[in-house]
Amino acid sequence: MSHLSTSSPETESFISQSNKTTVIPINDSNNSIIISDEKFERLLDRINNSNEITKSQIANPGALGLAGFALTTFILSVFNAGEYLINIKLEPVVLPVALFYGGLAQLLAGMWEFKLNNIFGATAFTSYGAFWMSFAGYVHIILPKLKHIANIKKATGLFLLAWFIFTL
Repeated sequence: MSHLSTSSPETESFISQSNKTTVIPINDSNNSIIISDEKFERLLDRINNSNEITKSQIANPGALGLAGFALTTFILSVFNAGEYLINIKLEPVVLPVALFYGGLAQLLAGMWEFKLNNIFGATAFTSYGAFWMSFAGYVHIILPKLKHIANIKKATGLFLLAWFIFTL
């Protein structure tokens, strides 16, 4: 028969009753087990993290975030260049792209970056996703309520100035 006895405050040992020799020393300090002077930290890490999604199970969302920002910025820039490049009456096509691809897709990419513990990517994509969503809302909801062109220019300038400062 075997029984468990304490040989030190930090270490417990299995002792064989017949010859009183230590069979397996066990040290449970620092989340590791020492068996015959070998640490099995990897085993404990695997057990502790078995229910978590690892980084390798999530694809890199950076490509989606960059693509959403680039395409939406390009489309808006074409319309900002004026009627020499495109018919201005087609400008409403910017809003759905800004709301869903520039906004929602980047916001999701930012959330996935948080899951990967990439704080810079998470902050950038989430912020610019929110920018595009708020820009679409601003153009669709706020601008029609402003009566004078001077007010529209000031409001738009303030909105874009705040994001310019954030970008710096």
